Amino acid sequence: MDTVGQRIRAHRERLGLTQEKLARAAGITGMTVSNIERGAGGVPKWTTIEAVARAMALDPVSLVAGVTMPAPLKRETKPAAREVA
Repeated sequence: MDTVGQRIRAHRERLGLTQEKLARAAGITGMTVSNIERGAGGVPKWTTIEAVARAMALDPVSLVAGVTMPAPLKRETKPAAREVA
């Protein structure tokens, strides 16, 4: 099972960001990003997770839960035709 830190690292690398660039975008230190990714220092504060997730345009709850939120359902522009018996 992957951790929050592993998921953060995977998303960061997918975006081509260094730990320092992500840290600046999230308003935290590079050491904090490193600690989170390594699982050092215990569970990160929610506000930190939120800042990191938003810096990568991710939903913080999805990041913590390790799931991808489904895209919203698209509504048809016209009503569906009804079958006539």
